[in-house]
Order: sequence, then C-alpha cells, then structure tokens
Amino acid sequence: MVTKKITIPIYEQEVEISYCRLEEFNEYLKKGLKLKAPFDGTTKAAVLEVVANGKRRLFLFFNHDQLKGSDILYQIGLISHEMVHLTDYIMDFAGIKNDIDNNEPRAYLSGFLAKRVFSELQILMHQYE
Repeated sequence: MVTKKITIPIYEQEVEISYCRLEEFNEYLKKGLKLKAPFDGTTKAAVLEVVANGKRRLFLFFNHDQLKGSDILYQIGLISHEMVHLTDYIMDFAGIKNDIDNNEPRAYLSGFLAKRVFSELQILMHQYE
C-alpha cells in the first residue's frame, strides 16, 4: 500500500490518498481504524470519511486491481467522479451549502482536487509497481 497525504488550503483539511489492492485497504481500515471492511471486489475507488476519537479523517482509495493497465481517459473519469464526493465532504464540513447561484467555490475546489489527485495518483501507481 502506498499513500500520500495532501493538504487542502483555505479549508484546512487533509486527505490521505491510498493506492493498493482492495484487501490491503480493508485490512488497514480494520486494524488501524477498527472499522469493518466496507468495500467489496467491485470497488474501483472510494472516498471515506472517518470520525474516530473526535478526529475527522478523509480517505481517497484507488484499487490497483481495477486501475492497473487503465488508460488516462478512464483515470480522468474515475478521478472526476470521486472529486464530486470529496468536494461534497469538504464543503459540508466547512459549512458551505451547494448553491446554484454561488457554485464557484465548489467548482474551483473540485478543479484543484482533480489536478492534485491526478498528479499524485500517477506517482503512487508508479511507486506501487
């Protein structure tokens, strides 16, 4: 399992990106966070919010078995999908409601996250091999 923590400026939040096989991530959740393994073999990627001991943590998981050998367009689509979930968690925690008349903060945040996560994912995928 390879991981990278990234900090989200302005929102003062941190996200831990993990790239590994599903079994490794589920084991990490069970041992390190005392959670039941929430994901099955079809999980390609997921955003997970965990609150334990009064501390909130955000995880972004990418499944090696689902991504290995995938093309860039597939990765972009998958990252874009997960960034919607991640953006929602971050904005909700910051107390910012989704508003069609004021959606620029959400759009900027998802764009920032997509670029950052795509870049970090390429590094993690290389490190895992």
